[in-house]
Amino acid sequence: MLCLVASILAYIQSGLHPCCYQHALPSAPIAFSTTFHLLGPFQTGTREATWGADPLEYHGGFHSLHPSPNTTYHSSLAPNGTVKWSTLRASVSLPSSKSTRARLLVQFPDLDWESLKAAYGWAGLQYQAWARGTLTVGGDRERTVVLYTDQVLEFWLDDEHHFGGDFYAYRKAPLVLHLEPGEHIIDVRIVRDVRAMGAVGEPTVNIDLEAEISESGLKAVDGSLLLPDMVAGRLASSLGSISVRNQDRNWIEVVGLQSVNVRICFISFGEVHLFDHTDGHVRIPMMSEHKYFGHSGLPLGRAVH
Repeated sequence: MLCLVASILAYIQSGLHPCCYQHALPSAPIAFSTTFHLLGPFQTGTREATWGADPLEYHGGFHSLHPSPNTTYHSSLAPNGTVKWSTLRASVSLPSSKSTRARLLVQFPDLDWESLKAAYGWAGLQYQAWARGTLTVGGDRERTVVLYTDQVLEFWLDDEHHFGGDFYAYRKAPLVLHLEPGEHIIDVRIVRDVRAMGAVGEPTVNIDLEAEISESGLKAVDGSLLLPDMVAGRLASSLGSISVRNQDRNWIEVVGLQSVNVRICFISFGEVHLFDHTDGHVRIPMMSEHKYFGHSGLPLGRAVH
């Protein structure tokens, strides 16, 4: 097995009221609130959420609403045909210097899901709802924040609408934000789709929100390095790939790539051999060896038999 870790050099051409929420420790540089305000559930059909079909749009949308314990909204899923605001406790990670994570378990135990399923089939287990919490950014300057939204299709952050989250939790394209210090309100649309989440047991939704403080500029994505397999002691291809993400406010143009301090790991007969090169060559004191070259003709390393 051949493992290659390379640094990539790029040349850049820049062309609710807050008191309603319980917060994490004030010393945390970034933290989600420990409570979210929940409104729902409302009926939804298969694949309808992608095209909108939000009954709260009749009231101006969830983003324009404010939590009120006495206000009711029509819902065909509720026993009396109406739903109210409720509070949802989030499982928030311990304060960290760079990240925060909030896990939401959304469920509505007061509804008679068995009766809905008996009347409408598995379609009766589909619903949508909204949750509102806060994301607090500490410090005294603007921060670059990478936001992951597992199982979320649509959300608002402050007054900015974001559609197309990470409904299937692939974590391939998180949202990059530039946030000022202070509290930021996040409204999350919750969608339970039977085709994606199943129709066995109570229809719950697990949502993971993770915010990570990062740096602006070009970022090599951890764990994205892809190299060809070795076949009969040789690389199956001369090409590899690594994902990079623009975390700057401006466009970034990559005008050159260069491998720096390439480190190679070769595992043979249970032994691990680690070695580095700084002059374009890898020296391995073994009996026989094969050189492997990259697409540019520069040696990537040597595998020893």
